[in-house]
Amino acid sequence: MTERGMLPAKFIAAENAQRLGSVHIMTNESKTHFMNSETTVELLEKLFVPAYKIQRAKHHLAHDVLGILLCDAFSGNFSHAAGEHLRREQAMREMNAPSPPYNGASDDESVETDGSDGLPELEWGDVELSDGDEVAE
Repeated sequence: MTERGMLPAKFIAAENAQRLGSVHIMTNESKTHFMNSETTVELLEKLFVPAYKIQRAKHHLAHDVLGILLCDAFSGNFSHAAGEHLRREQAMREMNAPSPPYNGASDDESVETDGSDGLPELEWGDVELSDGDEVAE
């Protein structure tokens, strides 16, 4: 039996399987915050990794072509108290996208980087747009 307003688990599983890499429905038992380190990792593993594979195939890109995932300083993107960083790093390897910088700060400290993350600088001149993509000026 589902709670009022909840989707049945069977429906969620079927939809997630059918729409892999496009949509991911998830639930969270937290009474305070829906997005946290666990839901962030779940999105990486269940939505972004398959989506990267689909997009690489669509655009005929080999895995060795560097991907990028932009994220803000939300603590769920950097949390490591329960080993989330290991799962996050694995997902980022599967996408061949650099992991967000992590400097060993605790979950209660802000994460800052000195800019020496070893990632290549990307200039707009390096980006090729196709399929009608546009950049707003």
